Amino acid sequence: MKKGLNFLIFSFLLGIFVSFNIQSSYAQLPAMSNPCDHISVPYNGDTYTANLYGAVCWFTENMRNTQYDDGTDIPDVRLYDDDDANLTQFGRLYTWAAATRLTAGETNTDSIQGLCPEGWYI
Repeated sequence: MKKGLNFLIFSFLLGIFVSFNIQSSYAQLPAMSNPCDHISVPYNGDTYTANLYGAVCWFTENMRNTQYDDGTDIPDVRLYDDDDANLTQFGRLYTWAAATRLTAGETNTDSIQGLCPEGWYI
């Protein structure tokens, strides 16, 4: 049970939170336009796809990177069941501090890049 709960918590922190804020540009697009159509985002050796939910583009897959955008290693990166075979399906598992790159006790109300590519946010 503990392993399942940990997986749910860590999954919650994965790439499903990665989004690109298009609020301002979306308002200028024709009503039927989808600014996320056919978006592929290469990042740290992987390519991610995105889709439009509301007025925001969201990654449609979990993050798999082990480095931040500046090349610094992400601490405490894990794999589900510590098995490389789970990487493609589940992505990597990150602690909240590692995913957001915030220090303990630090709060931020702005968009947080964290483990995301430049221009994308958690």
